[in-house]
Amino acid sequence: MIPDDKLNQILNRHAMLERDMAEVRRRLRTHAITAAFDVDAEARASADLRKDPKYAFCTKPQRPLGPRQAALCPLATDLDGCEGLRAACDVPAPKVERSTRWLDDLIASLGVVAQALVWVLVGAIALLVIIPVVRALLRSRREREADREDVRRPVEVHAHAPTDEASAIGDAASLLSRADELAREAVRTRDTRLP
Repeated sequence: MIPDDKLNQILNRHAMLERDMAEVRRRLRTHAITAAFDVDAEARASADLRKDPKYAFCTKPQRPLGPRQAALCPLATDLDGCEGLRAACDVPAPKVERSTRWLDDLIASLGVVAQALVWVLVGAIALLVIIPVVRALLRSRREREADREDVRRPVEVHAHAPTDEASAIGDAASLLSRADELAREAVRTRDTRLP
């Protein structure tokens, strides 16, 4: 058996649901009546638009029909007041001359070729920019490695014992001039080295 307080809760919920359902039914009836009036208003608006000279495609379409207008032919059979469009749809479309179709195909294919040429040009420009940058980076890397090797290479010193003080001064001067020559030669070879 269900306790009284539990039974009262169930009955209260049921009553609330009944009230909510009644409210929903009332609102649906109101919307249905409004929608019925709106259908009539939409039909009047559609008829008014078809009478407007801007929308004469339904009563006085241009002839022959273009491809977009011919696509409306299935709809013309269902519309009231579109006798002009129905009559224009019954007239067969004129045959397109072979020469103009050939010319249109040629123009379309030239468009594709022009697009491909533009992409080839973009690729060539990119290569013209990338190649010198890569060469410069490789050259700077080689120069850094050459500088590191020069720093790591030990300096060889050949010492000769001078016999007297005058010959020692002469030997020192000749050694300094020889060192200057070698330094200039190293600079020249580094500047003329190929990348």
